[in-house]
Order: sequence, then structure tokens, then C-alpha cells
Amino acid sequence: MGLIASTLKLASVRNFAASVPVWQSGIAQLPDSNYQTFAREGYMKNELVYACVEELSTSAAEPVMMAKTGDRWVHSGPIIDLLNHPNPFMDRFEFWATIIMYRSLAGNAYILKVRSGAGRVVELWLMRPDRVKVVPSRTDYISHYTYDVGGGEVIRLPADDVIHIKTRHPVNDWYGMPPLMAISGRTDIDNWMKDFVKSAFQNGGMPGAVLSIKQKVTQEQKDDIRNRFRGNFSGPQGWHELLVLDNTEASYTPMSMPLGQRGLVIPELDEIEEARIPMAFGVPQSLIGTRTSYQNGGYANKRAEEQHFWTGTLIPLYRELAGPLNLRLAPDFPRISEVAFDVSDVWALQDDLDKVHSRARENARAGIWSVEEAREVTGLNARWAPDATFLVPSATPPMAGTDLEDPVLPEPATPALPAPGGGE
Repeated sequence: MGLIASTLKLASVRNFAASVPVWQSGIAQLPDSNYQTFAREGYMKNELVYACVEELSTSAAEPVMMAKTGDRWVHSGPIIDLLNHPNPFMDRFEFWATIIMYRSLAGNAYILKVRSGAGRVVELWLMRPDRVKVVPSRTDYISHYTYDVGGGEVIRLPADDVIHIKTRHPVNDWYGMPPLMAISGRTDIDNWMKDFVKSAFQNGGMPGAVLSIKQKVTQEQKDDIRNRFRGNFSGPQGWHELLVLDNTEASYTPMSMPLGQRGLVIPELDEIEEARIPMAFGVPQSLIGTRTSYQNGGYANKRAEEQHFWTGTLIPLYRELAGPLNLRLAPDFPRISEVAFDVSDVWALQDDLDKVHSRARENARAGIWSVEEAREVTGLNARWAPDATFLVPSATPPMAGTDLEDPVLPEPATPALPAPGGGE
């Protein structure tokens, strides 16, 4: 009875944790962000957003996949083959680069598992996030997913056949929050500033004007003119338009502005956007070539930022990407307990070649490493060719490993005891 009671208690706790309101159960939920807007106004229009997303996405070319079977990590096998060749039209790099792009712009990426007639997963396909909807369930948390293929046709997808990769979201149970959402205001300002300058060039560099009316007008008439101006010319579509008044004497004075020195181009705003937008994506400025990074550049600084980019942004990102695979894909492959990204060979995480060689020489000279170990660390074969010629320093004579063993010392002699009776 104790086991039955514990099982029922666990089931009730799970139902409570996964409970959804009645009105949500069985109804497709809508994300609270517009993927089309973020894609068009961010990735497709703003060069900072584009550069950050591409820097994150193209990193997918470096780490390879590995799987844990028993207590060993292997780089081959059915699940690795699937992840390296997910479908006939995508390779591993394009697959993961697109997932990272979707995650950055939508906060969500969806992988559809395609099964053979025997039920084995044989292909993985990506679904555009704005076409996927989550359908909750009061008993199973997620009932199923739907995919809109266009033309009013909606396909129902079993929850077990969808791998949902998402970011964290503080107020949404079903969808992730795109990083671009947090900086959408900054992105808008950057876009508006560029659009305003572009519009100024297209309109003779006249961003505004003063309207002087010779006759005296009441405050009500002034407010009416301002309101008419705002109503007709506010927003980008009304920039640089001309207000025309009739039945009065008025003069129009354009207020031209220079580009620099507090004119149309405001350096401080550029610097703020160049810092804040990459910050939200976790991308150092030096990797995307901002103006500030050129001023504070240098190989050592960029090298340090590349290493920080991997340790602070990309390694946690790849752990997040592997998590849903372990929940939704690994169980489809017997004897596979976990999959992960192998970052051991990532160039940015390796020491400089000079440092590697210097450490090998010092360790070999100090007797910490053998000559063979030092050769392997520096990329050489442990054993050298018999006819090789070396210049060997004479200060330190070489010793074989057997010569370094501790010698076996004889047991100390036991002192003689005095004879009974006290005689010597």
C-alpha cells in the first residue's frame, strides 16, 4: 500500500505541476512575440543584429557531436550519423546554424522526427517557428503541436515527434523569449536613426522647419496647427513633408542640420547601440567589428574576447541545445544515455602554439614530462626516426625512466641486546 500511495501522490504532484487552465487545454496557444517583425526589422534590416546572429550561428561549424554509451563517449554510431546528416537537404552545419538563428529571433526552434515504417527515427527536419503552435493538455502538459503549411492546411504533430528547443521565458509557459525582444527598442532606435538620415538625404537635408505667421493667432489656433501637423506628418512617412496653410500670411523657414557634431549623426547613440545590442546576444564587439572595437583592438584583446565568447556564451548555449535532444531524441536510440557537443578541439579554446611549445620544453627540462610526452603535445610522433639528427644541450644528461625509480635500500641492522645478567 505504501508504494501505491507514493505512486498516486507522485502522479497528483505531476498533474498539479503540469496543470493548465481549462480554457487553454486543447487550444493552440499563440506566442507573445512576432517572429516576422523580429526577422524583418532585426535580422534583415539591422546590421548589428545580423552580425550577432551570424556570429552565433556560424560557430556551429566547430564543435562535433558525441554520444555516451555506457561510460564511454563516442563520435560515431546511428545517432551521430543522424545528427551529422539530418536529412537529404541539410548537413550538420546548416542544421545547427539555422536552429541558432531561429532561437535568436523567435526564442523557439522545432525539430520534427521523421520515422520509418518500423518506428525508427531516420530524418530530422526543421520547422519555421512562426508556423508551429503548442496545444496544451490538462493531463499531459502538451497534447500535440500544429504546423501551418499554408493555404489553410494545418497538420497535427504528436508531441513525441517534436523536439522543442526554447529559451527561458518569465511569463509564458509554452514558448521561449527571443533575445531580440529585450533589445527591440534599441534596435528600433538604431533603425529609425538610419531611416531619418536616409530620408534627410532624399529630401535635400531639411529635417524640419519653422512656421512664422505674421498675423496674431490665438493659443487655440496654434494648438490646432500643431495638432494638424502632428496628425499629418508624424512618423517616418511624414518626415520632411511641407505644411501648407491657406487664408493666412505665413513664412516657411527650413531648419537644415549638419551630419556630424550633434547633427543628424549622433556618435553617442551609435556607441550605445553598438554596446547594448551585442550585449543581449552575448557577442563581444570585437568579433563583429564595431567602431569601438577597432579603437580598442589588438590581437591579445581579441584573443581573450574569443575565449570569453566560447566559455561565457557558446558553451552554455550548446549545453542548452543538447538538453532537448537528451529528452526527446536519445530515448529513441538504445544504449545511448546522453548526447553532447564536443568542444575539445575548438580553436578559440586552445592555447597559442607558442605557449604549448614553451610549456612542453619547460616540463621536459624539469623532468615533469618525458621527451616522448613533450613531442606528442607539440603534435609530433612520440618516437623519432632512427636517422634523425638532434642538437642536444649538454648541461642536462638524459635519463631513462627506469633510472628514475627509487633504489631498494637494505633493511637497517637490528642492534644487539645486552646479555642476561648485565654483562657486556
